[in-house]
Amino acid sequence: MTRRRFLASLLALCVAFLPLTASTAPLFSGQQMVASGTVTLTNMRLSAVNGTAFVDFSAAGVLTNYIGHKIRICDNSTPVHCIIGYVKGAGTAETLDAELVDAWTNSAADPYEIWIPGAGNLVTQAVNSAAFGIAYKAVASPAGKLYKCVNAITLTSGSLPFVDLIADTSANSPYTNFTPNGTSYRVGRDGEAFAAIWNSLTATNFGLTAYSLKQVLTPSATGVTITSLKGGTVYNFAAQETGFYYNSATFTYQLYKIWDAPVVASGASTNANTTLNLADGAASVTFALSDHSAYYTGTYMIAVYDASGRGILGYYKSAGAGAVVNANSGATQNWIYKDPAFAAGDAFTFKVTYVGN
Repeated sequence: MTRRRFLASLLALCVAFLPLTASTAPLFSGQQMVASGTVTLTNMRLSAVNGTAFVDFSAAGVLTNYIGHKIRICDNSTPVHCIIGYVKGAGTAETLDAELVDAWTNSAADPYEIWIPGAGNLVTQAVNSAAFGIAYKAVASPAGKLYKCVNAITLTSGSLPFVDLIADTSANSPYTNFTPNGTSYRVGRDGEAFAAIWNSLTATNFGLTAYSLKQVLTPSATGVTITSLKGGTVYNFAAQETGFYYNSATFTYQLYKIWDAPVVASGASTNANTTLNLADGAASVTFALSDHSAYYTGTYMIAVYDASGRGILGYYKSAGAGAVVNANSGATQNWIYKDPAFAAGDAFTFKVTYVGN
């Protein structure tokens, strides 16, 4: 088997574990899914705007254990739409931008019939009888940005107002709903341009006793930053399917270890300068003229090829002095793959790749 055929065989093994899109085409190639799950909107913190991309599931270890992995997040729409990026680093603390609403404007087209503003962005009284009642504040370019909204409403009668981002001060669609009388996180959508409190064809009499709307800039310690490339410095998602719904009721996610990792060392070694053990339980390799001790961390893969390009593949064991294991940071001293025709008596070439945790 040639080196190309060996890699193709390995790729086929990896692809066998991968999910398919609705069109049955693999979303990834040369990668292995290592974790998956479901997240509710209540626990989701997703910032998809370029420059501050991050995700936080509000659960310890779910994301931070997978630095360097590729992540795919999908909404629960039909058909499903997904967003893809690389996990760059763990968050430290949620940070917020400045307050976005300092005061409200009662809509000229659809006003509250009684509108008594309070201090700053508070409302002493707002009354609506039957039509629309809308008060608003312009918000610049909210699409993809994550917002934290905290509000408190004292309802005297009728229905609670909606607390939203809206597109227009009279034709209120599309809109993103925050939780009235509570704290919630939502992502702005294309076309939205205003923060708003409003009632739709319902009677109400309420006061707004607390209100805050701020963009979230960084994730908490349970979240991770996202880049468009593995180990990259551009904090964007790599790809986003048109129609991805940022505020889906639930999301699914998959984390993938990538196999097309960067080569950090390569070379050739004679048979005499190579100490190789293919046996299960004792797998190992060392090269007398090439020091690989820096790679004995559990995060590097070693591929060895004979003179015909037939290969074997495994992970260097952490602190293993050449020991090879069959899982990332694993302990079982076997090769992941051994070409049945691999010639242990040949001269060899090798490649070391970094694959992360």
